[in-house]
Amino acid sequence: DAVQITEEEFFRATNDQLEQCFKEHSSILENIPEKRWDPDLVSRAMGKLMDVDMSVAYGTKIPEKLKTEKYWRALCTVNGYYFRLLPEDYKYILTEDFVLHAMQNNRSYVGFLHMYESIPEELKTEKVSLIACVIHFAAAEYLPKKFQNDEFYNKLIEFGQYHFLGYIKLDTISAEVFEKALSKCSPDSFSLSGIKKVPSHLLTDGVVYQLALHGAESLIPAKYKDKAFYLTYVKYHGGDIDKVPEKYMDEEICLSALEGNAYAARKHIPEP
Repeated sequence: DAVQITEEEFFRATNDQLEQCFKEHSSILENIPEKRWDPDLVSRAMGKLMDVDMSVAYGTKIPEKLKTEKYWRALCTVNGYYFRLLPEDYKYILTEDFVLHAMQNNRSYVGFLHMYESIPEELKTEKVSLIACVIHFAAAEYLPKKFQNDEFYNKLIEFGQYHFLGYIKLDTISAEVFEKALSKCSPDSFSLSGIKKVPSHLLTDGVVYQLALHGAESLIPAKYKDKAFYLTYVKYHGGDIDKVPEKYMDEEICLSALEGNAYAARKHIPEP
């Protein structure tokens, strides 16, 4: 904020004056002292929160006794994190319509993940689940069983979301859909760090090729790592040529590694 409001000024200002500051001071709600809040100020602040982009990411100092239904509806709507904090006494506000409204107005990227993780299973409808997973790939970790299947995963791919692979149970996806998702991802912008082991039913020739392209050499059992695998692997990850077994090290492998990363590969290519 351009001008900081002191604690003394918060107490000297009237509720009308503070309300006029909401638009100019994005962090004002986080800075109002606990003892300055009253029911009228809370109501005004929550009413303005939908229209003015004020930060609530770091919480407010509003006393618990002043946190009404209006408070929880407003906070959950603009930041999905507050779904995690919603008290039992106010969980009656959770309906599919409210969740969809909150998704439409949520101002926090990670808030979509917090929201989806926190809502009851019965509210994880197909529409809610698609929105959550398309916007934040990690939401796929909290999918109900009815959506842990190729049909749902294909819909995510159709909407341009391919990064969910590290957050699902890999026994719920076919090799065809797994390969399809991998093939859509750029090796430079996609991480397989969430995957610790690839089930055997997924290790088709196409999947092994894609994993080589993505640099996932550690996920591939030795029996699948032939010369063709390493040619693909070093073509896109030339600096890892030192991982190629000696029996496959030849001119073709070296040229492929140089194509992938000439500077890094040179350090590991043996002298003639």
